[in-house]
Amino acid sequence: MMHHATAQLLFPDHNTVFKKEYTFSPQYINKNQIKKIVFEILDKKDFEAPVDRRLVENYEFSSFGLLLRFYYTDIIKTIEKEVNVPAQYRGRRKIKSAYSYMVNDFIYDTISTTFMYKELSNKLLMKRAHLGSGFYDTRYYRYDSLMNMIEETRYKETNVSQSRNDFILGSQVLVSKDSTTVLKYSEEQTKITYFNSERRPYKEQIILRKNGNVVNINESYVAASWIQQNQQFEYNEKGQMTLAVFNSNANVSLSYKHTFDYDKNGWLLTEKKYKNDILLTESSYVNDTTSSLVNSIVIRDFANKSIRIIKMKYSYYDSLQVKGK
Repeated sequence: MMHHATAQLLFPDHNTVFKKEYTFSPQYINKNQIKKIVFEILDKKDFEAPVDRRLVENYEFSSFGLLLRFYYTDIIKTIEKEVNVPAQYRGRRKIKSAYSYMVNDFIYDTISTTFMYKELSNKLLMKRAHLGSGFYDTRYYRYDSLMNMIEETRYKETNVSQSRNDFILGSQVLVSKDSTTVLKYSEEQTKITYFNSERRPYKEQIILRKNGNVVNINESYVAASWIQQNQQFEYNEKGQMTLAVFNSNANVSLSYKHTFDYDKNGWLLTEKKYKNDILLTESSYVNDTTSSLVNSIVIRDFANKSIRIIKMKYSYYDSLQVKGK
């Protein structure tokens, strides 16, 4: 199997490429003993000054390189406030009239997700997302002896702890219980059948691999057999993803395409995201030439005519020095 692609911090992966979160290489995090990465986010509309709304994303890792916690700030409300500036006098003479201006005050919420893993393996046992309003969306995972995931149970939970940072389980309401059977036809082909709480099959997935990399995932649904969802992936000679395409006809016909470019060191350079063949965003990754750490990410949003600048700060296990200032 090819694992050259993990010599860098961020790498596109077939499991998460169409999701919002970034995929970090556990091998890279572990090798560099990275404890935490903070994304400091600045948004800038075209022809306007950058606005620092103090948005941050935090990623915390175990010493083995696994993601333990992800949390970010979200603006839940913007309040416009009037600031009054009094007139200025020199002696009795007014030299500046009074005026007022409006400023935005932001009210924040922290959205967090914690992860737990099976001992001595990187298999996810639990994923708990805090939804605000005191509830948690928690998913528990079970595996067979070959470490295939065979069950996902989802609960709505409450935390009875005094502190939001500590979790003491209160009530649990079952939301869904999915189970799977995995049939491996060959090194190249696997079939996964998904069952609902009543043990009825509702989805089938055929996964094709080439040189250890997933090249195609085809999904069909039992109740609505006309629904087809397909993902295709292409890789370069180093085993790094260069193209990811998602097609679905579940609602209106939908197509996503992501393309990836790398520099001569094999570090991720640019990522372009398309929806129905229209270019939505282009992300540029700026690497530190000596350490191969990603210093910053610049995301051009063509639809919203804006740029998002993400500065990355690192802290480490060996000593808690912070890089990326």
